[in-house]
Amino acid sequence: MFILMNSIMAVSFAQIPEPAVPAAKTINRAMWEWKSIEPILKEDKRKELFDFCEKYKINELFAQMHYSLSGGASDVICELSYKDQLRSFLKDAHSRNIKIHALDGEPTLILRPNHPKLLAQVKAVLEFNAQGKPEERYDGMHLDNEPYLLVGYNGPFRKEILIEFLEANKKCMDLVRASGQNVVFGVDVPFWFLEKGGDLDVEFGGADKPVGEHIIDITDNIGVMDYRNIAEGNDGIIAHGMDEVEYATKVGKKVYIGVETFRPEPERTIFIYGHPEFEFDKRLGSVGGQFAKQFMHNGFRVRKLSDGKNVHIGLLVPPDPERQAKAEETLMDIGRIFGKDFYVPDKKAINEAIFDAEWAVSKEGAYENFKIKTIPSGRSNRVYVRFEADLIASPRITFAGMTKTALERELAKTAEAFKGYSGFYGFAIHYYEPYKAMKE
Repeated sequence: MFILMNSIMAVSFAQIPEPAVPAAKTINRAMWEWKSIEPILKEDKRKELFDFCEKYKINELFAQMHYSLSGGASDVICELSYKDQLRSFLKDAHSRNIKIHALDGEPTLILRPNHPKLLAQVKAVLEFNAQGKPEERYDGMHLDNEPYLLVGYNGPFRKEILIEFLEANKKCMDLVRASGQNVVFGVDVPFWFLEKGGDLDVEFGGADKPVGEHIIDITDNIGVMDYRNIAEGNDGIIAHGMDEVEYATKVGKKVYIGVETFRPEPERTIFIYGHPEFEFDKRLGSVGGQFAKQFMHNGFRVRKLSDGKNVHIGLLVPPDPERQAKAEETLMDIGRIFGKDFYVPDKKAINEAIFDAEWAVSKEGAYENFKIKTIPSGRSNRVYVRFEADLIASPRITFAGMTKTALERELAKTAEAFKGYSGFYGFAIHYYEPYKAMKE
């Protein structure tokens, strides 16, 4: 009886088919390449780049566009540079199974007056593709226009700036779709763009929701700047990228989880002590067309810093002495609008301002080497409080200084967490040169 039962069971089990093993999910790996001119023009640099891609399983490149603009404000013409060499670059990339996305980025391009420039870039890529052989065409466009870098973003101009950002990308996407080409359109966003409620919710296309959800709706893909160097925990890559991956899965879009390998050197920034936030916003509104929607002024990067009461305006200072002198002049020009001047005999007010300035720098946690002095404001017996400090990139946002092995370990943990989500398309690594320089 025992033998008979075992025989029956053996026959029964033999008739049950083995469960199908699901195909392993393809995890794409993209990489930003901002200095793509040498690989386009020089075959040895091209081979070096593509060999690196093959070694580290990079199958997509976001490669910086090279172009010139001409024409008027509303009839802008974009002309791609080095077209013959570019076609050779694209052909060689495709022969090695590497897709190329045309990359560009500049915050002011998202503003309505500059939309013709942005659309001219898209048209240039589409026209270039239409005139070339299939293997000599771009596979996509990838824009890195970061609206939160504009001076007026943190304040009353935020919603307006975000809507213009969405409008710009919608126009680009419509142009790509109308072309009928097999070109994908993607945009870089910070991980916090999907935070619900508050100042990131905007009404667009009949829906009021986070700007990050809108941009996923509009585009084919997004690159999430998920800049942390650990995968797990409340402040890790997985936690910060989850909203984007979940929403992209819901609406059938794709997400690259972006990680950083670059860490800039400390950047000296000079500030003039400013006014309370409401007064700063009032002054910003009075010169909104000239300043609120800039991120550079007179050739210098503008920064804002709050001590919780007052907003201070500053400039990033280059190391070149001549440029430093020009930066000081520019700061004085800005100070006449945004700086608060103090009556020299009022030592108490000046000392309080110095304390507030030092507190702002220490509270921010991203500055060091604080220095302060008073300078004449141009009005009799009155001074500005001028202070400076080095802006330091937080080590937690980058894998710089770590090994490629450590990077791979955290990417593997992230891939494991997201493997069940169709919206997780893969990784994007920022960017080629510092990634290449990392030790194994």
